[in-house]
Amino acid sequence: MFVTGYLRGGIGARVFGSSSYGGRSYFYILGAIIGYFALTAVRIPLAKASRVARIYFVSGVTFALANLVFMLGRVLFFVLFVAG
Repeated sequence: MFVTGYLRGGIGARVFGSSSYGGRSYFYILGAIIGYFALTAVRIPLAKASRVARIYFVSGVTFALANLVFMLGRVLFFVLFVAG
């Protein structure tokens, strides 16, 4: 990531005194990498594994539900108001 940023003209972040913009995406990528290792550093106990797996897959269902609301029209718009 740092090599790519350097070759593309530097990781410019005006907040740190740089004269260019665009460093925000590099900080997001760095945060995602740190977050990945933080989440994978701790083993999930077997007693909680099924609950954690259900939560993981339900988070994908919420994306599908939002698209379903727009496909079915105004009949289900109340779901967006309740969720938001």
